[in-house]
Parts: sequence; C-alpha cells; structure tokens
Amino acid sequence: MTFAMRNQSEGTQVLVIDPDEKACKTWRWMLPQGEFCVSTTNQIEEAKKALQKNRIDLMIVDWSLLKENETALRFVQSAPCAWLATIETCEILEATTALKQGALDYVTKPFSEVDLCIQKLRKAAQMKQILDENRALQRQILKGSLTPYLQSQSASMQPVLARLNELLQTDDPFLLVGPNGLKLHLIAKSMYDLPPKKQGSFVAIEGELADEQAIFGPMGALKRAAEGVLLICHLDRMPITLQEKLACEIAHLKPKAGSTHPESRFRFCTTSVWDLHFLTATRHISPAMLGLLQENEVKLPPLSQRREDIPQFVEYFLAHHAPYRIKHVNRDCMEALQKAPWPGQLEALEQVLMEALAHQKGSELALKDLPAAFFNAGDHSAADAKPATDPSICMAIDLNQPFRDAQLQADHAFRAAYLRGLLEREGNVSAAARAAQMDRANFRRLLKKYLQD
Repeated sequence: MTFAMRNQSEGTQVLVIDPDEKACKTWRWMLPQGEFCVSTTNQIEEAKKALQKNRIDLMIVDWSLLKENETALRFVQSAPCAWLATIETCEILEATTALKQGALDYVTKPFSEVDLCIQKLRKAAQMKQILDENRALQRQILKGSLTPYLQSQSASMQPVLARLNELLQTDDPFLLVGPNGLKLHLIAKSMYDLPPKKQGSFVAIEGELADEQAIFGPMGALKRAAEGVLLICHLDRMPITLQEKLACEIAHLKPKAGSTHPESRFRFCTTSVWDLHFLTATRHISPAMLGLLQENEVKLPPLSQRREDIPQFVEYFLAHHAPYRIKHVNRDCMEALQKAPWPGQLEALEQVLMEALAHQKGSELALKDLPAAFFNAGDHSAADAKPATDPSICMAIDLNQPFRDAQLQADHAFRAAYLRGLLEREGNVSAAARAAQMDRANFRRLLKKYLQD
C-alpha cells in the first residue's frame, strides 16, 4: 500500500482500491493536492487495515473486486465512509448494479475526462459531509429526548409517558413493570440522559447477581451511583434481606424536604415482570422496598399493544446497527414486522433485524431478507412447547417447609432445570444465551450460580 505523506487532517482523505497500479498512480496524479489526500492499495485486506488506522472520507473501488466477491462487497457497504465505483467503459451496464449496491457514483476507465472525475469526487465529498451531519443528528436523537423508548404514537403509551414525565421532575424511586424483552432498563437509562442530567453515574445491576459486596462494598453500586442513578433489574430476583437493607439506605440518602443542595439528589429505579400486587402476594418484595415504591409503579404495555411504534423502533435499530447501509424498508417488510406477535418484545425485534442485516444485500430491507425463524415463530413443535419435566422440580417441593422457604427451593430447582435443558437442547453457551434472550456474560454467571456441576 502507498500512503501520501500528508497530514491526515489536510483535505478529503481518499482511499483508492484498484488492482491496476497504473490506475492508482493516475488518481494520485489527477487529484489536486491540498484538496485531496490520496492513499492507494491493490487489495481489500489492506484496505481494511487502512480503515482501522486512518480517517477515510471516500473510497474509490474497482468494481471488478466486488462484483464476484460478496465478502468484499459487504465490507465496502458497511464501511463508515462513502464510496464510488470505477467501471471499465466496456462494462458500463455494471454501473447500475454498483449504484444499487450503495455506490454514490461511478467513474469510467480509462480516465479520459479528468475534470469530470474531479467534479464527481467533489460532489461525493459534499455528500459524505451531509451523511456525517445526518449521522451526528442520528446519534443526538439516539441519546436525546427523541429516543423511541420515551416517545410513542400509541394510545396505550400516553398515560405511561405522562407519568414518566412527572417522575422525571422528582427524585422519587419508581418501579417499571413490563414483559421480558421490553428493554425496561433502557427506558430508565433514557430518563437519566434527559435534562436535568444527573452529575453522577448511571449504575445498573441484576437483582439476581446482587450481593452485599456488589451493593454496599467500597466499590459497590451505591458508591458508584452517588449523585446519579441506581437501577436494579428484576427486583423480584433480589434476596429479601438485601432488598430491605437497600430500601432503608435509599430512604436515608433521599434529600430532605427544603434541601438547598441539589447535588445531593439521588434516584433509585427498578424493574420487574411482576406488579407490586403480585410481588407482595408471593413475598418477593420486602416491606421497606414496598413502602418505597408503592406510590410510583409504572406499567408498560407489551409491543403487541403498541404496533404503531414498531416502525420507529425498526428505524432506530437499523440506524444503530447499519447506519450507512439501509436507506429504506419496503412496505411489505414493514407490514410483516408490524403484524408479528412479538412474544419476545423489542429484544426479539432487534434480533430479527440483526439476522436480516447479516445476510442482506443492497440498501433496501425487503421481506425476503428476514430470517426463516421470523416466519416460523408461530409454528413451534410440540417438543419445543412442552414444559420441562425435570423431576428435580417436583422433588424440590417440600411440604414440610414454610411456603416461602419451599418456594425459594423450588425456584432454584426450576432455574437449574431450565438452564440445563437449554444447554442440552442448544448444544453450546452462545446458542443457549440467544434462546434465553440474554447476553452471554450474564448467562454464564447464572450457570455458575445454579449449575455447580
């Protein structure tokens, strides 16, 4: 690879990928110095390394490297910069294909019209600037008040948003209730990002993984979340004694009425799939924690009751996972996504889109790009649907114990049987974690906790 020995901040950074060394030399000679800084390579692998080490604004790629090489095409399509294709004059019909695959423009070889080539690159550079500005705006939207987790066109979400807005003006602790997969933790994170923004950190911890050290230790969650926000995910999985101690500590940390020190403000929030009534009836919440949360319980509807919001989540996930690739989702595809039942909620929607992106070609997401699992989601076999029959679950029900102790013992047996069964069915940890709709690190922690063998 040959790099022009100029400052990286000088001019538009252009990377030429062409197996013809003569073409590479022509680009270096043809483009005005100062306005363009040109680097060249003959291989796609070298181009990947260049993108990792340097800022690249535009790529000029010989179409012959891409048209028969799907891996190379995917690399160019997913690169964080705009690209142009160079086409042999005798293959001018290939230009249409290149444009459909995401090229901003094309240039014919040999380069007989120098001024036209320069003009096309200047236009592409301007387009790259517009794309960068749009991307910056997208990042602002993702982080700001327009995040889809805090906006909705659905009637069922309007009371929820109104209540969340009220809570945003206070430091009262609150409980978010909703089905698994609804990404409740991201609603809490979105509230944290809104003004007036907390000075401290946003700290999230799984209730199931919480212990004394993780909460109250020198580097525990309470210390790290001072003057910020502490989120406990799945409160019902947190030990009762730990809940009680945490609730008392939070009540102590809450600012006194009439406090003139806003920097001491502290917010606590938590999530659960069960509402307070159920948590109380099953003794999965401590008295002090119940007193802390009982006035501020917010129940979110499942995705099936807010189908109007699915398009905005589709756009959000695509902007996050493929900001430069997908320019449009066709009508049939969007309608199918809106009509799906989504028992796995937003996590399932995001997973479907990620699998579609892994195999999709071009700049439009179509119905044919969706994975087979999406279409088979409602056609589960009896083997998949049948409940676990691990005898350890039945054996764990000890009628000689108090209800609470027997319930905890049976709950432990269920978790162990579920994890063991999922591992046996899927064959490895990664596949089992995906089936459980969990990240692999948390899944491994559960394995360590419940499957000591």
